[in-house]
Amino acid sequence: MSTTQQHWLTHSDGLFLVYTRKDETNVNVMRWRAPLWVAQVDVKTLRLTRATERVVLPLIGDGVNKADLVPMMGNFGVANVSPTESWVTDGSWCPKAGNKGELQLARVTWGRANALMT
Repeated sequence: MSTTQQHWLTHSDGLFLVYTRKDETNVNVMRWRAPLWVAQVDVKTLRLTRATERVVLPLIGDGVNKADLVPMMGNFGVANVSPTESWVTDGSWCPKAGNKGELQLARVTWGRANALMT
């Protein structure tokens, strides 16, 4: 995997990784800093399970033709806030658009309570 940023998201039912990576929508975004992805980790092989991969915070804009105007992510954090919810927060910025920055929040709601939080 080509990635510049990654953080663990823990749950009693599994281990997850939140990360950036290159794909067809962000080929011209510096270091592929958007979107943020999440996937479950196979703890036996220590590899991501591709079938579980989801975008947790989407790319905003055109990462192919107008990548300079795509807010870059990667300065993000992960927190378990309750047994049924975790957060991914990101401070994105876009230097070519006057350094405009935003705080983004993705709420991950779990189908089963996270026993690590009890």
